[in-house]
Amino acid sequence: MQAQYKRDYEKSNMVFRQEFLSGNALFQQQMLLENTIDGLLPCTLHSFNGETELFYDITGKQTISCLYEKRLLKAADLTYILKGVYDALCSMQAFLLQEEFLILDPEYMYVEPINNNVLLCFYPFEEHPFMEQVIGFAEYLLEHTDHEDQEAVVLVYQFYRMIRQKGTSFAGVMAQLFPEKPALIEHEEQEECKQTIMEDEIFLQEDEPEEMIEQKRYTIPYVLAGICMAGAAGYGIYCYMQGKGVLAAISLFLIGFIGLWLVLIFSRISKAKQQTMQSPIEVVELDEPVEEIEQTDALEDDKTILLSENVYEEKRRLVCQDRKKTVIPLQSFPFVIGTKAEHVDFPVTDRSVSHVHARFLLDEETKIVSVQDLNSTNGTFYNGIRLDAGEMQEIFAGDEIRMGKRVFVYE
Repeated sequence: MQAQYKRDYEKSNMVFRQEFLSGNALFQQQMLLENTIDGLLPCTLHSFNGETELFYDITGKQTISCLYEKRLLKAADLTYILKGVYDALCSMQAFLLQEEFLILDPEYMYVEPINNNVLLCFYPFEEHPFMEQVIGFAEYLLEHTDHEDQEAVVLVYQFYRMIRQKGTSFAGVMAQLFPEKPALIEHEEQEECKQTIMEDEIFLQEDEPEEMIEQKRYTIPYVLAGICMAGAAGYGIYCYMQGKGVLAAISLFLIGFIGLWLVLIFSRISKAKQQTMQSPIEVVELDEPVEEIEQTDALEDDKTILLSENVYEEKRRLVCQDRKKTVIPLQSFPFVIGTKAEHVDFPVTDRSVSHVHARFLLDEETKIVSVQDLNSTNGTFYNGIRLDAGEMQEIFAGDEIRMGKRVFVYE
């Protein structure tokens, strides 16, 4: 079983090549393809060049192994994961799907970070003993649980002890651990999502230049003055046509005409000042005088000097190419960037960036840093080239990394 990752239009897909199907497995595959089943990854069938592949839609989703690579599981995390697996099994029963075709491997178990929905991969080509998978998954949870969270420790040890008992079932264990009905999204989580959107809107509004605001502020008085003076000139013409004081009419006309002319002159001067402010000239003063290079007729030694290969040392940081020039130091590896604060090492407030967008890894032997796209919606770009989901790319000083609309330079 070897998965590939492909991008189709705006979707990211986990792809498995179709293998030989028995009668039962064919039925399982047809039920999966023809129905939308809660708790399972959506699946479609594609044929090309005589090969048939199953495409699982993983757009905007992250694997459990990725989400908890550095972060430990707390009681709330264990609860939504176990309930998510249980809900998927309940949905499968309605479509007569067998649990032996599920893959309970954290590398293939996906989560929607925005609402913590668990989505499992139903693999109809190979059966795996379900309870053996559950025990292996319980061991994974035991290793990645935060042992400082007492509630989490009690929950995971109860689950691990009960699931290893002979004759037990996953449904029976869940009934004892969670007798109540699985809860919906809490109100606090909804408010958190609303707050994130509001912060994103504030960030987008900050990009408006101050010069535009100043231009709007000074344009309105000019327009009003122009209207008033144009009215005076028009009233003067009207008085002249009606014979109501020729001198008064001429005076009003001249006042309006001269005032309108002055408004146009002042508006051009103001516009020229704004253009000057937009392109300031920076004068750089040198702290020390520049020493002149002495010329010599010939070198005493004609050997070429070998420059050190380690003249430049990477600072291992990302510099955002925005007005604030935000610096993100890559202090520990793997280093994850996204908008979901509890799942990343550096949260970014930008709706074009995915909840868990990309991560940076360090090769301990070569000391080279690589960037990996984590199945992001708007993609991770390396010097303008989009990386496939899960693809890794070595980066060096000066390389440009783009996540959504955010552009960074690696130093």
